[in-house]
Amino acid sequence: MQITALVFQKNNPKRVNLSVDGKFLVGMSAELAISLKLKVRMVLNSDQINDLVLNSLKEILLDSALYFLSVRPRSQKEVETRLKNKIAKIKLKTRDLNLDSQKCEKLISEVIIKLKNLGHINDEDFIKWWFRQRQEFRAKSLRAIKIELLQKGVAKKLIDEVLKDKDTSANELSMALDLLTKRLPRWQGLDKNAKKEKIYRFLLQRGFDYETIKTAIDTKVEKD
Repeated sequence: MQITALVFQKNNPKRVNLSVDGKFLVGMSAELAISLKLKVRMVLNSDQINDLVLNSLKEILLDSALYFLSVRPRSQKEVETRLKNKIAKIKLKTRDLNLDSQKCEKLISEVIIKLKNLGHINDEDFIKWWFRQRQEFRAKSLRAIKIELLQKGVAKKLIDEVLKDKDTSANELSMALDLLTKRLPRWQGLDKNAKKEKIYRFLLQRGFDYETIKTAIDTKVEKD
């Protein structure tokens, strides 16, 4: 098998299209093509062709992950899911691509390792970031925050470890009272019972337990 064309892409001059035996094989960055010393008329065996395809796919997956992470921090599981979906789309477009599940998992693992080494993926930092976001913008109880992190694929053991200093009834009450301080002015004209009902529903929706809600109501309403 011989490389018959190696041309820059019209829409992205930093990437090239590589053809083998007159048929398009794969696209890749010009940087990768240079590093592999690819050139027209170079003869490749099947193993070399396979390596080219895998290197190109790894590059595509890395770019996809970096773009995904540029929007906001992500858990490792979120990135893995993104990469699995990306591979599935590529396989649909290129049905003759020989990618079994083992190769796909290896590619994803290699990309994840590189992202972790570069500091782009760190579940411990993600937990801390998610907690800060919930405190500042969409405040919820610690229990609700932990459930969200579990849904993001973060390990329960790590969540508990990172947030262990936050996991106290005093801290939960403090979070609930901070929320109410911002919200109570909206209910200023309500009578006591209506205000208590509003507080109960409001805090319940944000994951606070009954005891915390009751104490918050006693603090903010009964003692006023």
